[in-house]
Amino acid sequence: MSLSKKMLRDIKINKTQFISIFLMAFLGIFAFCGVCGEYYGLEQTSSGFE
Repeated sequence: MSLSKKMLRDIKINKTQFISIFLMAFLGIFAFCGVCGEYYGLEQTSSGFE
């Protein structure tokens, strides 16, 4: 119980740092999914030309 209270208190104190780390992780996952999706689409398109 006290560990979760400490975690919430630390997040509240370091709000901008928490948000920046969250956004960096989100952008990394977003870019990775975009690249994987584009690769899959190009693979499907190129297999149609064969």
